[in-house]
Amino acid sequence: MKLIKIILVVFALVLVDSIISLTFNITPIIKIRKYKDNNREYYIDKGVLVNYFKCENGENNSTLKLTKYACPLVENNDNKYNIYDKYSDRIIYLSSNIEEDYIEDIKLKEYLRNNNLDSLLDKFTFLYSYDDGGTSVYKLEEKDLTLIVCNTLNQNKDIYIGDKNMKYESDMCK
Repeated sequence: MKLIKIILVVFALVLVDSIISLTFNITPIIKIRKYKDNNREYYIDKGVLVNYFKCENGENNSTLKLTKYACPLVENNDNKYNIYDKYSDRIIYLSSNIEEDYIEDIKLKEYLRNNNLDSLLDKFTFLYSYDDGGTSVYKLEEKDLTLIVCNTLNQNKDIYIGDKNMKYESDMCK
């Protein structure tokens, strides 16, 4: 009898927690937090009956677990990417909001032509990768550069170079 009371109390707590989360669009108290792309600002709180999403576009949303929901992709239309260099297996794009940069006093384009990609990536800090085949994001703090190296299942190997605020966008690596 005591076990049934404990089970009913736990079920009532979970139910109240879920109702409050859905009503006030807040994170549930009983949850497991999963961060998006190792970024501590954006996450999904997985409750027992409710998921709470804190998205990059500022949207927060509580939904029942049965409801399919995903944060909308953030479109960054401030940056246009111009073709910077072409190779047989990839295209390198440079964001229009940065000037041509130098690595070891050599223009980036010349550095890439004279060295392999791994030699360049050794100078950057790896941040995270996507489950699209292995597209990876790197940062070089002292030069305020971000590098997105595509490696998709459809064999896209393009590289995007931008400032420290560059984010992976829906039209990249296609």
